[in-house]
Amino acid sequence: MGRLDEQRFASDALSDLHEVTGQTAAALVWGTYGATIVLRKESMRPTTVNTRIGSVLSTVSSASGRVFAAFLPRDIVEPLVAAEFAKGIKPTYLGRPLDIDGFWNLIEKTKRAGLARVRGDLLSGVDAVSAPVFNHEGRIIMVLSVWGGHGALDIAPQGKVDQLLEDAAAKLSARLGFPGPNVLD
Repeated sequence: MGRLDEQRFASDALSDLHEVTGQTAAALVWGTYGATIVLRKESMRPTTVNTRIGSVLSTVSSASGRVFAAFLPRDIVEPLVAAEFAKGIKPTYLGRPLDIDGFWNLIEKTKRAGLARVRGDLLSGVDAVSAPVFNHEGRIIMVLSVWGGHGALDIAPQGKVDQLLEDAAAKLSARLGFPGPNVLD
């Protein structure tokens, strides 16, 4: 039943994000292979992103994967991160190359900022911003993400999308019983 409420509430949040931004909005959970799309509202604008419900996104290169890496225990995400680097993936952050140490430094910054952004880091020409959703125990259970074509989505720090996502994630977390940020300290 809890999962049903989580997804129903998340669907409401995605509808609001989608309506305000006009971009693709998605909810992802941490699955066996990483950040997995469970809900999605398609962009009203043409953007080529070949994902669907059940698609797994990169932990190293996607905004949602980076949010999970920031808020899940490191021993849970580290094997997937190591595997991606071992495959020769050459991740970037806002166009700059990242090695494994740079990735973990970025994850610390992501944790402090409370969200992640990518500018073509996963897919060329596609920008995204993602924020965590917490449960009543203060554990990350989901990530809300908005993505769109480069230039169509405001990914500036403290920009419109940041504010919308932070608000939507905070409201959804509260609906799921999260008492507030002091639980994370």
